[in-house]
Amino acid sequence: MFSSALRVVLEDKEELMDLKEYGNLIFPILERGRYYLVCFDLKYLAITVINNMHLFESPVKVVDDDDFFLKLTPMKLVRNCLYLIHKCTASLYVQKDVVVKYLKRVRHPRYYDIAARHPVRLEIGWATIGNYEDCGIYTMRHMETWIGIIEDRWQVGFPTDMAKAKTKIAQLRKKYAVKLITSEANKHRERILKEAYQYAGVNKKK
Repeated sequence: MFSSALRVVLEDKEELMDLKEYGNLIFPILERGRYYLVCFDLKYLAITVINNMHLFESPVKVVDDDDFFLKLTPMKLVRNCLYLIHKCTASLYVQKDVVVKYLKRVRHPRYYDIAARHPVRLEIGWATIGNYEDCGIYTMRHMETWIGIIEDRWQVGFPTDMAKAKTKIAQLRKKYAVKLITSEANKHRERILKEAYQYAGVNKKK
């Protein structure tokens, strides 16, 4: 399933399937109605979890319990190490082992090194408290700007002030809506644009 989904993303380009051309693999995750990222940095050898929610509110919890591994759960975070179990429901839970096994199968030169790394949640200065609506926008912005584990060079552009952050989120929401609507991948693109032009023409005459 992983390789078939990857083939779709890579537009069936066989020469890219070994992933040697990529320094970062970024997976958006939907968990309990919340979006966040799991990023595999194949250059600097790190597996990073990026979640806009503050640690105390996030569904990705730190658990220190000897019996935890005996429990059934789609994800486990132990001493800041996240273990994701691959499960296909309405969303796809990315599992470290799935990625590692694929890297091994395609003989990626960094497979052994990334297999030895534990996923770690990234602490961010713009983490939110009480915001349950904007995780998708945060996730898209994180995907758009993430350059790898070199954190001091990451310019995500989110203010720490919540009022200013809301303004930024509103701007990004419009930006991403336009990109999604006008994307060539949107099969309804022509119809929507035609209706938009007609609406703009009517308003202009008024």
